[in-house]
Amino acid sequence: MTLHPSALLQAAADVAECPHLGLKLGQRMAQTSLHDPGQAWWRTPTLGDALGNLHGCVWMDGCGGTLDIQPGDPTTLRFIVLDPDLESAAAISDMVVAYLIGVLRALCGLRWSPEMVELPRRPPRDQQPYRQLFQCRVGFNAVVATIHVRADDLRRELVPPGMLASMAEVPAARELPDPVTRIRSYLGSGLSTGTLRSARQIARHFGVGGRSLQRDLAKARTSCRELANELRIGMCKRLLSDTELPITEIAFALGYADISVLTRAFTRSVGICPSTWRSRPARAGSAIPLHNAVQVAGRPARAGSAPGRSLREAARSAPRGEARTSKPSQPPPSATETQIVPSRTLSFAEETGF
Repeated sequence: MTLHPSALLQAAADVAECPHLGLKLGQRMAQTSLHDPGQAWWRTPTLGDALGNLHGCVWMDGCGGTLDIQPGDPTTLRFIVLDPDLESAAAISDMVVAYLIGVLRALCGLRWSPEMVELPRRPPRDQQPYRQLFQCRVGFNAVVATIHVRADDLRRELVPPGMLASMAEVPAARELPDPVTRIRSYLGSGLSTGTLRSARQIARHFGVGGRSLQRDLAKARTSCRELANELRIGMCKRLLSDTELPITEIAFALGYADISVLTRAFTRSVGICPSTWRSRPARAGSAIPLHNAVQVAGRPARAGSAPGRSLREAARSAPRGEARTSKPSQPPPSATETQIVPSRTLSFAEETGF
């Protein structure tokens, strides 16, 4: 099993007993990224163009996820976890959202704020760090991390038109991911909006024939059906661990016909039913044992991943020795607190035609 720094961040948050550690790291990353030539995606005429450069960006080394832009009013910027082995994404979602908002605020002015932020985590006992940083309505128990940006903000001018010709060519911000990762990213972006994409849709999107797609995936010892199942089960595990969403709502959000279909698929893949998974003592923990956090932190970092290096530095500062036991889950806040649940019920069949 490949362990991304995302799992290490969750372990560090548990060890440090700092649920909003991801926010702190995201803020720090935002402060330095504007001076990094490799993060120059924002050098565009308008904010809308800058966000367009982020669409489909895959951060597998540092975050194990992809960014998806859905136009509209408001426009939504979603962070979708792609790593099927990551059992908790609360901390990494906090970090990515804090980073993006920090950069957008630096570009648009300190008074700028999004219309709303949704996070795939239980409402924390102390919500003040979230409200203070985001300066907008914050929803919890979401399916994916989402930033809502007003349509008027997309027309904000970032670089005067006369300066564009004199600017040096912007270096590439990322390497093109491998075909399997790109397919996984495309499937994940659809799943985040309740859409299960078929093999035919995937082939059409990437401009290849159906048989060529099957051959390429066969070389990687996988298939469209297997990739889709991994994404759905992985997202299901994280929603069970990180949120209070009812299992029925999770089933519909992930495109299962009903809870029984989800239960069978989950049990077949994981070995236990969803309710048993959610009731595990380690449900609020990380995807790796806490006592292994320091050992994993010592692994060499891969090149080209500033987020990954930041996470490893945070893990190195965690206390060594036997890890403390995570605090038990705190009761949710009063009913007056904003909590986000899927706004509509989906009726997708289990068979997707892959």
